[in-house]
Amino acid sequence: MKQALILLLVATSLSSYGQFDRKGGIFSFGLGAGYSRHADGYSEADPLLLNDIEDFSGIRVLTMDLKLGISFESVLMAYVTVKYAPPVVSPHRSLYQGFALSYSPMSMNQWFFTGGGGISKANNSTNQLARGGLANLGVGYEFTPGFMAEVNLFFGKLDSTPLQNQLLANEHELFTNFTLSYIFYRRDKPGDN
Repeated sequence: MKQALILLLVATSLSSYGQFDRKGGIFSFGLGAGYSRHADGYSEADPLLLNDIEDFSGIRVLTMDLKLGISFESVLMAYVTVKYAPPVVSPHRSLYQGFALSYSPMSMNQWFFTGGGGISKANNSTNQLARGGLANLGVGYEFTPGFMAEVNLFFGKLDSTPLQNQLLANEHELFTNFTLSYIFYRRDKPGDN
């Protein structure tokens, strides 16, 4: 088993991926899942039943991720990103819009590290619940040219807007997200101009 794992790691590091350079415009679409500490902190009391309290779930069963930007050779990408978590498990939904940089060290071309910042808004079915700035850090791996997996951590403070019958949520957001994506970019073999 240990030998198979070593062989797999060596094979992925020597794959045909290293024969391509990312250049020009990029577009990415991904689906994922995650957990939001802010969403988990919401509770609503039923106005008719004093003891009936509905807790929101922090689990984000579905997240959608879009990226649009530019790649500078194969090591650096700059892009705007939009991440949306619809109300699948709870009425809480969130929208993150920001900017990020992604860096791929030449020695580890399939790995990439991201960092950025943006604005996040949280809503229930009818009202805005919170808004604020979040920073993000992430790491990802591109299995084949275009197909990648990424883990991101979004953190910061959201200013909550308490509603009638609503208990205050945690104002500090810590959102972890795992995404599988496909990224479109021009692929040139070395020596092509």
